[in-house]
Amino acid sequence: MGIEYFSPEEERIARKDNLEIKMLEQHAISRKDIEEYADYIVSKTEETEDDEASFVVDALSDSKILGMLSKEQWAGELSSKEAKDCISLIRRLLIEKLKDRLDKETYLVLQTLETKKRNEHNVIQEVVGVLSGQRSMHKEQHPIPDQEEHIAEAIDYFMEIIKRDGSHANIVNIEQYDPESKRTIYEKLDLRPLNEYLNVVKSKSNFITGLKVVKDCLNGAEYLADNGLVLQDIKLSNLGVVSDENVQKGVLFDLEGLVKNGRVLDNRLRVDDYLPPEFFKGEGIQPSEMTYQFGICLSKMLDLYEREDIFRIMYKSVLEKLDELAKKMIVREPKDRISLTEAKGELEEILANLS
Repeated sequence: MGIEYFSPEEERIARKDNLEIKMLEQHAISRKDIEEYADYIVSKTEETEDDEASFVVDALSDSKILGMLSKEQWAGELSSKEAKDCISLIRRLLIEKLKDRLDKETYLVLQTLETKKRNEHNVIQEVVGVLSGQRSMHKEQHPIPDQEEHIAEAIDYFMEIIKRDGSHANIVNIEQYDPESKRTIYEKLDLRPLNEYLNVVKSKSNFITGLKVVKDCLNGAEYLADNGLVLQDIKLSNLGVVSDENVQKGVLFDLEGLVKNGRVLDNRLRVDDYLPPEFFKGEGIQPSEMTYQFGICLSKMLDLYEREDIFRIMYKSVLEKLDELAKKMIVREPKDRISLTEAKGELEEILANLS
């Protein structure tokens, strides 16, 4: 009996490389093999209830699935690419067999990106839920000392707000948060950091898109502020450009810096270029800090494009208006800064004249 396909992409891969034909001709693996292995996984999880998730992850690992293919009839018949594609197909079949038989959601890692910066350790992975079959992004981050309780409090509160209001178009959705393991599961988006997007091609189209992304993210920040939350560490690399049905929008996507308005923090998430002056005063955190950091984002965007002669000449008046706006956003005294709402409104007016 043939292998079932679970997505057009997997069907295309299989048919292109004739995987199903090879598997059948070589008697490499059958539906019965997959069903028996699924039964085995379920039976073992009943014995290892306390560590069910870890066992399932191991049972569905590349090495364990590859072991199912290690038959004499198949020996030497798979190229490395075919083996990888074959493992993907078998894992999807196993997940389909298991999803109604397991009690706890378990996430399998599809792709890992690890970054280290200063004293932080970030692990970012694309994962798939065994029960839901849904792809998400898993981020494991060790927060700076003295912030863990404040951030856990703010993220729990944010998730309550989203449960009440529904997800916000300009803020990534958090699906799961575990402060003990430092793990956050985000929805998976087709996302690119704004700093990367702006550096690809310096065109009028990209410039306008970049400004719209800043405006959208200001909208997300305004929503946070209206609900008593402040996001630390706003910078170009933490503003996301998301493609949604061929329309690009801005999304705030790095939420591990969320804290409640007014909290006094001994340590702070910081990038020196974006650091608001009140950082050193030891006062409670306020939404005006987000305004300041967005103003720095706007200034850095202008620095990128003002280097280009064509932009300095053709869009001189627009660049001047944007520069004036950025200066209002980074006024030294927080009480003298314009608000997030005012900044968003002025940017919308500039965009209306630029489009």
